Amino acid sequence: MSRENQIVEEAAGWIDRLNQPAFDAAAGPDFDAWMAASPRHREVFADLQALWHSEALVEALGQAGRAPITAPAPSEPGNRFRRTWATAPGWRRPRARCCSRFC
Repeated sequence: MSRENQIVEEAAGWIDRLNQPAFDAAAGPDFDAWMAASPRHREVFADLQALWHSEALVEALGQAGRAPITAPAPSEPGNRFRRTWATAPGWRRPRARCCSRFC
């Protein structure tokens, strides 16, 4: 995993922890230390926090909730590495406008 991906994963973990109904106050100093460790930590955290609270995320989750859920088509014998999830009926490529720079 690249350092950038690790920072994104850590920031996402902090956002998840901070948005739980009960936050362990003992983790506060760990969060403060993580934020102080690098300007990049603060940048990525701010970007993901903005995404977490954005209308685009709410809209995307709402659309995902309305999408039909279907089982993937079975693979052809002899071609077990075929990506069936991408060819399942009703599957659409998600539009990731906000976080495409993190992938």
